[in-house]
Formats: sequence, structure tokens, C-alpha cells
Amino acid sequence: MKQALRDWVHSFADVRPDERSRTALMFLYYLLVLFAYYILKPVARGLFLEKLDADKLPWLYILMALLGGAGASWVSRATTRSRLTDVIGMTQLFLILNILLIWGLLFWPYLARVMLYVFNVWVGSFAVVTVGQFWLLANSLFDSRQARRLFPLIGIAAVLGGFFGGTFASVTVAAIGAQHLLLVCGLLVGATWFVVRGLRRYEPAAKFPLETEAKYRLADTLKPIWESSHLRTISFLVGLMFVVDTLVDYQFSVMAKETYSGAQLTSFLARFQGIYLNLLSFVLQLFLSGPVLRHLGVGGALAFAPVSVAAGCAGFLAFPSMLTAGFTRAIEAATRYTFTRTGMELLYSPVPRELKNRTKTFLETAVDRVSRATAGGLLLLCTSVLAFSLREITMLTIVLAAAWAGLAVLVLRTYMQTLRRSIEKREVHFENLTVNVSDAATLGALLQSLDSPNQRQVAYALGLLEQIPQVSLTDRLPGLLRHPSSEVRAATLRLLAGRGDRAALGEVEELLPSADPSVRVQAVHYLCQADPNPNLRLEQMLNHSDWDVRLAAIEAAEEYSYSRPVRTISPEWLEELRTRHPAGDGNARVLLARALPLADSSQVPVAELLRGLLGDSDPAVAGAALESAGKIQSRELVPLLVSKLPHRRVRAQARDALARYGPRIVGTLGDYLGDSREPEEVRRQIPRLLGQFATPEAADALIAHLPNSKRGARFQILKALNRIRRDHPEIRISPEVIDGEILQEAKLYHQLLLCVQGDRANGGPGRELLMATLKERLDQTMARLFRLSALRYSPKEVYDAYQGTRSTQSQRRAGALEFLDNLLERSHKRILLPLLEESSPERLQALGKELFGLQALDTEQCLRELTRSDDRWLQIVALYRAAELRLRALEPEIRSAATDPDPWVAETARLALARIAPPAV
Repeated sequence: MKQALRDWVHSFADVRPDERSRTALMFLYYLLVLFAYYILKPVARGLFLEKLDADKLPWLYILMALLGGAGASWVSRATTRSRLTDVIGMTQLFLILNILLIWGLLFWPYLARVMLYVFNVWVGSFAVVTVGQFWLLANSLFDSRQARRLFPLIGIAAVLGGFFGGTFASVTVAAIGAQHLLLVCGLLVGATWFVVRGLRRYEPAAKFPLETEAKYRLADTLKPIWESSHLRTISFLVGLMFVVDTLVDYQFSVMAKETYSGAQLTSFLARFQGIYLNLLSFVLQLFLSGPVLRHLGVGGALAFAPVSVAAGCAGFLAFPSMLTAGFTRAIEAATRYTFTRTGMELLYSPVPRELKNRTKTFLETAVDRVSRATAGGLLLLCTSVLAFSLREITMLTIVLAAAWAGLAVLVLRTYMQTLRRSIEKREVHFENLTVNVSDAATLGALLQSLDSPNQRQVAYALGLLEQIPQVSLTDRLPGLLRHPSSEVRAATLRLLAGRGDRAALGEVEELLPSADPSVRVQAVHYLCQADPNPNLRLEQMLNHSDWDVRLAAIEAAEEYSYSRPVRTISPEWLEELRTRHPAGDGNARVLLARALPLADSSQVPVAELLRGLLGDSDPAVAGAALESAGKIQSRELVPLLVSKLPHRRVRAQARDALARYGPRIVGTLGDYLGDSREPEEVRRQIPRLLGQFATPEAADALIAHLPNSKRGARFQILKALNRIRRDHPEIRISPEVIDGEILQEAKLYHQLLLCVQGDRANGGPGRELLMATLKERLDQTMARLFRLSALRYSPKEVYDAYQGTRSTQSQRRAGALEFLDNLLERSHKRILLPLLEESSPERLQALGKELFGLQALDTEQCLRELTRSDDRWLQIVALYRAAELRLRALEPEIRSAATDPDPWVAETARLALARIAPPAV
């Protein structure tokens, strides 16, 4: 019995050992926030109804719609500049001060009436800010796979928090008074501060986006919504839903005021909101949401709330009482939070992700507020102008609920049209849903797509059906497994393996030897998963008489979670592979390379075998060996992996293999980066790896080798440092080194300018090529200056300024220069701004002389400097120009270049010598 209970709990909440602490803290955090909220909410509304007449409620609705959520945007912006836990901590302290201030001002008779409005509006903002911050932190602490497992468990804290808050407020309000319950909330918020401090150690490093954040005008959001009949219908449906919600709340509040008074009123609201409504929503979500969606479909789930509201209002008309008003309010709120929310999740599934996010934000902010303000205005009109009674307002609610139900039917039609189009375009996103897809209409559309002549659409629909295990495909299996497309056959097998469906065993056994390679891998995996002992069946596949099946088994073992090491891959198995296949058989060597990471390294000399395969002349074999080397991560293989970086055909695999070692090889890579004997291409590739590791040690290695690096490696080092600075601003990058490098780049810029101004000799192809090359190098040097500046200042601001200085629009360029004038320190401003602003060659020459002691150059001096450059292409162009001008004075430099190890430089120098000093005949 205990084991069964433990298994049930494990299936519901699969919390791994390394997740327990932060999951428990997040659970407690959410519980405390909701505990406080479900005290504040009934207290605020109870005091309002107790002190003021019900005809003031419409004004409250309007104010809450206009001002609700105030401060949320400021908090959201703050999270992009500071650690999220720090922002939450400061917010909590600010909320405690708010609570104390409101508590004190409620006792002032002259401010009490105004404070009742302020208090209710503030409670709405409290919920938006605290719950929003909780989910921001949750999404930063858990990845998407963890979220699927853990968020349902953490979500229980909301139910418990509401239950505890409602129970506590209802029991204690008579004893300590409604206003003094605010102090209890202050203590609860204070407790969350300590919980968030405990979560700080789990928070990942903040990211500083280099790109400009996307900003959308209202028109950018409204236009695609209005142009889409589906989104337009959703918007009207959501707007009408909030209007009806406000009218039902008004009916409930009026009846509560007439039925209860004083502490009893607050106690009733606390029980209703915290206990009854919470538990009803929980029960509906847990037990009825799936069946309703399955049997009534999306349209039925969306229509359930308005039909229930209309029925409840009709009951109120027949029997006007607190009981019928409470039933209507409870069923409206509970079904809106459960059935309607479930249906809405599905309505968004065929909408492209970026548009979906913008639409949801628009509906949850603008449409919500406008609709509630409209409902407040409608109530003002009905009560103050038309003098409607509560009975007549209830009739109006029934009419609007009927319209809401009609829109629910209409939106089903637009949903199906959009879903079919989105399946064709492969834009459906079921993987992001928090509900199970089970309605007949959606499933019918997916199954219909399996008959499409478009093979990619069929494969896409099968991928979506992987996420919906309740759909049976038994009657379609023969056709899908014989489909002409290998992509469809592979997708079918992947789906069947994921479900453990044994219906296709016979057919898959038959197609295994003749299947395409991608299909064969999925076939092996399916046969293994359908077996009671998958690992044993995998070992049998590795001993299959067909070597293609063996390779497929190895790929399946790599791709899926089978036990390691695989006992079958033994010295005897490897020896058989070598003896049965000649040395020239590349496929056998690829199979050997792929198999080695699965072998037991205590029985098989894995690293030694890989060493031989890494030197294989066949790129396919070397690539497979590199991939395997990255998996076993033997230190002794690192030099071999580094030696592969200059080879273009296997460079990407070598880089990926080294990246899998992680930060433990930072020191080794730093040594290679600083070794001048290593090929230049090796030294150009290593910074990218160090930037990926993004540790303080990696940053130190990059900084240490920046000053002496050559041009190609220098740019890569700067890119890597910029990446670290952007993604991990907490890592310190030595400002002293960066300041020195800014000076060096500025000096180089001035030297290049002097060369541009120095070659005034007659024109020709050589001069045109030289000028074009020098201007290109000037642009590259300026880009490096900005990259260096981004290591000293805000990366985003420097990037935006750089883009502005490159603009052809004079106003934007001037704005960027003005921004830099305010951003840069005086020492940097003096170096950088003249290069961007000054157009006079004489003044730039004077500045170069003042800063670096540089003198003007004539053509001969300019070309002499360039022929000694470590920039190979610039050196080649300078040699060509010297030959064009027949500058015999440069003959020593050209003879020196003729022995350069770079063949292109040496060949150009020899041709230049032949022109300047032709051999005697």
C-alpha cells in the first residue's frame, strides 16, 4: 500500500534530488503570496461595501480597470537591469511599506472614504505584481521540461494559499478587526522576502541583450488581430467575457451587502473567495476539465461559462437570494478559470508563436481593462441614468451571456479554419500547451491531415500526434508504414515507440533490413521499446547479421535512453568488426567510431582506438571519431582535436567535440591561444570556444592574449569577450587592459589614415585596390573600437550608438554622436569622437601626432610600413602597389617578403621584384 501511494505521488510530482530545495522554496513562496492576497482581497472589498453604498461600485470598477496593475511595467523594466531576486526583494519591502501606510490612513476619518478606493485598486496591483514576479522567477529557475513536471505541483500552493488565507480571514476578522488583518499580510510578505533570499543562489546569471529589444506600437498589434477573423473573434469573445464577469460581480456584491454587515460581510467574502471558489475551481480543473473538452470540444468548453451564467441569472430572477447570486458568481468565476482557460489555450495553438504572445498580452491588458471600464460605465448608465433595478441588470446580463455563447460557437468555426491552414504551414504549437488536447474537432483535423498528399504535412501531423497519446492510429498503421516518404515512416515509428504500441511488430520486423537509414534507426528503437526488455533487445540488434542494422542500433542507443555501457560492444565484438571488413571499408570504420562511446572503457581501449580513427583520411570516419571523442572527453585526445581545427571539412565537428569538454580545458585552450608556433587558424578558432564556456577563467585567458594577438585572432577574441559581457555581465573584464587596447586600435586607425593620405602618386589599379583595402580596414578598426567600448560600457547602448554612427540619416548620426558624448569617459571621448566627427585630414593628422607622435608619410614611407604588416592581404596589396610604382627603394623589404612562409605573400613579392629589378639578360 505504501509503495502504491509512493508511486502515485511520484507520477504526479516527479521531483529530482537536485530540484527538491528550490521546488520547496517556490512552493512556499507561492503559498505565502496567495495567503496574503486572499486576506487582502475580501478585507478591501468588505470594507468598501460596509462603508459605502453599492451605487459606488461602478466607479470602483472603472478605477480598477484604469489603474489596476500600476507599477507592473516599472517592475518589468527593472528585471532587465538587475537580478530578478533583487528586484523581487525590493518590491516586497516596498509593498510592506504600502501596507503600513494604507493601514494607518484607513484610520483617518477625512481620508477613509478615498482610501477605500485606493486600497481596492492597490490590491489589484498587488496581485498582478506579486504573482507575475513569481512566474518570472519560476521560469528562470526551471527549464521547459522541468516546468512540465513541477509546475502542477507548485500550482497546488495557489489552492492551499487561497484556502488558508480565506479561512484565516473568516475566522479572525471578528476578533482582531478587518483593518488589522493588513498587518498580518505585512508579516506574510516579509516572510516571502526571506524565501526569495533563499532562492537567490539558484538564480541563473542575468542576461544583457545585445540586440535592440523589439518594441511594438499599438497599431503593430491591432493590425494583425483585425486582419485575422480568428483573432478578431477571440478579442470580442474575451471582451464580452470580462463585461459579463463585472456585471455578475456587481450582482453578487449588492446581495452580499444586503445580506451581511460588519465583520460578517468580510468573513463571508473571505470564505467565498478563498475556500468555496478556490475549491470549486480546483475540482472542476482536476476532474471535469478533461471530460468536458473531450465530449463537448473546444466550442463546448468555451460555451459552458456563458450558458452557466445565463442559467444562474435565470435562477436569480426566479428566486432572488444570496444563495442564487453566490451560485451564479461561483459558477461564472470557476468555469472561466477552468473550462474557458482550457479552451482559450487551444484557440491559440494554430497562431504563430510571436503573434500569439503579442495577442495574449494585448487581451490580458488592454482588452481586459477596456472591457471592465466599459462594464463600469454601463452600470453607471443603468443605475444612475436609467435607474435599473438589480432584476433588470440581471436580465441585461442574460442577454450579454447569450451573445458570449454565440461568439463561442462562432470562434470554433474560425479555429478549425485556422487550424487546418496552420497544419499546412506547420505552425501549430501543442508542445507549449498546459492542457491535454482531446476535443474531437482538433483531433479530427489532425487525423484528416494524415491523408494529405503533402508528405511533410503528414510527418508534421504525426509529430503533433506524439503529444496526444489518446488518439488511436491502429487502422492507419499499414498505410503510414508503407508511405512513400521515409520521413513519414520514421515519424510513424517514432510515435509508436513513444506509446509502446505493439500493433505493428510484424510489419516493422519485415521492413527492417530494407528500410532507409533514418527509418531503420526508428524501426530498431520501436522494436526495442515494444520488447519487455528493451536493453536486451538492443544487444540482440547489435549482433544482427546485417551491419546496417548494427549501425542503426548504435544510433538508436545514442539517440535514446538505453543503459550504458552496452555490454555487447566488447573487445571480441570490435575484433569481429575489424576482421570481417577490409581496412578500406569506410562504413565499418564509421561503425567502429560510433560504437566506442557505448563501450565499457575498463574493458575496451576506447581512447587508443579513437586516436587512430581521428587520423583517418576519410572525412566521414574522422567526423564520427570526433563526435565520439566529444562524448568520452578523454584529456589525452585534446591535442588531436585541436589539431583538426584548421581543417575545414572537420572543423565544425572538432569544435563541437572540444565544446563538450566544458570549462575544464580552459587552461589548455588558453595555452594554445598564446602559442605563436600554433597555426593561425587554430588560434582563430579557440576564442569562440572560450566564449561558449563563459567562465571568469575563460575571460581571463582571452584578456591575457588580446594584446599580442594578430588581426584574425584579435577579432575573434573580441567577439568572444563581447558574448561573455552580454550574457554574463557579472564576470569582470579588466578595464585597464581594455583601455590599453582602445589606445592601440586608435593608433592603428590613425596610421591607416596616414597611409590613405600618404599615397598621392599617380593612380592605377594598384592604388584603387590599396585605397579600397585601407578603407575596409578603417571600418574594421572602428568596429573593434566599438567592441572594446562595449566591454567598458553597456553593450546594448554601445551597439545602438554604433548602428547610429553608420546611419546615412544625418539626424540619427548626430543623435548617436551626442549620446556617445554623454556616455564616454573623458579619456575615451578624446580618442573616439574625433575619428567619428572630424572630416579635416589636417586636424586628424595633428591629433595623431599629439596622441601617438605619428608623422605624415609620403608614398614610399606608407608602402614600406604596409609591406611589414601582419595583415597578409594588406601586405600583398602594398607589394603590388610598390611594383606598380617601381619603387626600387623598397627592394630590401620586397626581398624579405619573398621568403615569407605565406605562399601568397611570397609569390606576390617575387612578381614585384621581377618588375622592379628584373634579372640581367
